[in-house]
Amino acid sequence: MRLRSGWTAVAVLMGVLGADQASAQVSQSKYALEYTALGIGARPLGMGGSAVAIVRDATAGYWNPAGLSQITYPQIGGMYVSQFGGATSHNAVTGAMPVGSQNSLGATFLRFGTDDIPDTRFALAQADSN
Repeated sequence: MRLRSGWTAVAVLMGVLGADQASAQVSQSKYALEYTALGIGARPLGMGGSAVAIVRDATAGYWNPAGLSQITYPQIGGMYVSQFGGATSHNAVTGAMPVGSQNSLGATFLRFGTDDIPDTRFALAQADSN
């Protein structure tokens, strides 16, 4: 019984954190959490992002964590997307493994970044001195 209450506490904590992120997404500007709207995984993206109800693989950590309970073997996945001629990139690494008969453990790491942005803070001062 002690193990079950521990998992319940973890599930409640994850739900609270997810609700906090969802409310932040609504209240922020248009691009504040844009990486959460991009999605991960070839199958869900090929379905137009409509995979919330059917995902049962390692990408369930992103789309619907309840789907992690359906996996039967350890899984890992990765994704790299370069957009706008290489100006931005969207990376995801996900993994999941079954723990017992009805439980699973999963982790998803996301990165949405723009690399090699030139530092122009002092460009005007340098132009004036020349």
